[in-house]
Amino acid sequence: MSAVLLAVFNEYGVADRVRTRLVGDGFPTDRVELTASCEPGRAALHPAASARARFAQYFLTLLNED
Repeated sequence: MSAVLLAVFNEYGVADRVRTRLVGDGFPTDRVELTASCEPGRAALHPAASARARFAQYFLTLLNED
């Protein structure tokens, strides 16, 4: 199982700069994800009736310890 580091930002621009910095510091691009309302990423793939439900399902799956 891979380790997960989760950070929450109030501003998309700050989160985007952190993502850029992580990749610049050597994290593989396929291991750094940014999930936001304007860039849902993998959250958009979850079947749900609304965007909010897709995000909730995504984070529940991501943080599930089973």
